[in-house]
Amino acid sequence: MAMPSNTPKAGNSKRDSRRPPDESSRLSLAGSTPSGDAKPQAKARPAAELHKGMRPERVAELVQTELFDKATALFQAGKYGLARRNLERVSLGPNASLAHRARVYIDICRQRTARKRPDLASSEDYYNYALQLVNNRKLDEALRVLKRGLSKDSGAADLHYLKAVAMTLADEERAAYLALKKAIALDADIRFIARGDPDLRGLIQREPFAGLIAGST
Repeated sequence: MAMPSNTPKAGNSKRDSRRPPDESSRLSLAGSTPSGDAKPQAKARPAAELHKGMRPERVAELVQTELFDKATALFQAGKYGLARRNLERVSLGPNASLAHRARVYIDICRQRTARKRPDLASSEDYYNYALQLVNNRKLDEALRVLKRGLSKDSGAADLHYLKAVAMTLADEERAAYLALKKAIALDADIRFIARGDPDLRGLIQREPFAGLIAGST
């Protein structure tokens, strides 16, 4: 079905919930003095420092908004795969309106990147294909795809996170814990995503998952 080029229409979507952001903070550039002497460029502050002292709910809202801005810019640039990776995380954020808009964009990204036989070249390709398999509850096949993807890029936090979800759905709690721990070690912001993930809801309320999500383990 043809879609407008500018304004997406809402539609139903399956679970699209995972992909950690590539950036968690913004650069602050200093201006020039009236005399024309340039001030040195300020260094980027880590997300943990920027969010220090904030309530977890507020931090989650800020992360969600930043991800949405980044994702829509990627969408407008025609980088639908990268956009979808960020939108999937936005869809689990606390702002319901923003989450709904993200799911609409996700539907369009899916349509524009759909393949009958996926060409698995990048970690993004492995992620998108494995996510489709997880959505369809083809867990064994999804785990095989994730294993191949991680063999090519062991530092892909989103692949480790999706593996944790697949292992959870397969009732492999120990493997799910280890995969989630690895994902968080690579990207601490995944904690915020895991807290809102319906597939992990039953696990993160008890140990050792609760401590991992809270950052105490």
